Amino acid sequence: MSTPGDQSGSNTGGDQQLSAESVERLYEEHASGIRAFLIGLLRDSELAAEVQQSVFVKALEVGQTVQPERFRGWLFRVANNEAMSLKRREKVDRRAMQQIANTIGRQETTGSVLDRVSSSELAGRVQAALKQIPKEQQEVVRLRIYEGLKFAEIAKQTGVPLGTVLTRMRLALARLTKALPKDED
Repeated sequence: MSTPGDQSGSNTGGDQQLSAESVERLYEEHASGIRAFLIGLLRDSELAAEVQQSVFVKALEVGQTVQPERFRGWLFRVANNEAMSLKRREKVDRRAMQQIANTIGRQETTGSVLDRVSSSELAGRVQAALKQIPKEQQEVVRLRIYEGLKFAEIAKQTGVPLGTVLTRMRLALARLTKALPKDED
């Protein structure tokens, strides 16, 4: 392996960067291996090319601190770190976009979705409470609320006097009111 450049052997670095020629030699020696590694890691050749470029920019910036015999390992470590950083940024971006999409979706459907959920929950609670009241009262509630019949029609259909139908409905509503907890809203 060729040495990283015009270094005097001391890798204390200072403010000196690797020469462009040194980075070019490193690129010629290691670019294809790093690119293959990054494509395997990222599963995207364009992203791999981007990360590969940042690896060699990093070599230009801080490569003087690396001992010549460790350059290959260092380049692959930088490549791995850069790829993982990119993946984390993409994940954060995806989550942010998903949250924005969810927020927009909720804003567009807030009323209808909440209404449906509330109605569904309320319907379930009403059904459970209805099972707790006497059968005659259940029948009046079912005919009035679910079938939309008027009290006179209920009386006629059931063969029960209108006053009895009204009393059953009043008693059913009183029991349902006790059985169903009041919402705070």
